[in-house]
Amino acid sequence: MIGYIAPSPKGSALWVIDPQKENAKAEARLPGVLRFDWYLDSHRVVFTRPAADRRGPAEMVAANLETGEEAILSKGPSAELVAAPDGRAILYCHAPSHFNMQFYLLPLAPPAAPVGLPRPIGEPRPLTLPAGASHVHTGGWAPDSKWIVYTRDVDQGDLYLIQNYR
Repeated sequence: MIGYIAPSPKGSALWVIDPQKENAKAEARLPGVLRFDWYLDSHRVVFTRPAADRRGPAEMVAANLETGEEAILSKGPSAELVAAPDGRAILYCHAPSHFNMQFYLLPLAPPAAPVGLPRPIGEPRPLTLPAGASHVHTGGWAPDSKWIVYTRDVDQGDLYLIQNYR
């Protein structure tokens, strides 16, 4: 499955296409998606969207594209979200502005059923320096979900590694 964010009649949306299908055609699946990542397989995603009332904080949501089931994981500013390959956490940037972005980790209880959705375990916790000291980007996980790598901007970009974060 291939997924991407593009305009739709209802604003930005997550579009998906299955290149294995004959006469594959892209279709908008989730309206309002700002950012997304796959969660464990090509049928589930985690994504951010504006709050339903458009006045509250943004929501981070898990969804099953096949069943339509959704679960809100957290509320608040979130960008550049990346799901751990083992499904036990989401790494994301949290900030009131671009210049104060810091990484947070949202621990997850993986789904009990093969098509289920995760649920948050406690509150997100900061992984990087306090806001204002720098800002981070481009987080990613090692395939075994034990290491996180990211960039941090000050006057120059550096590469950092977080090990033993659990």
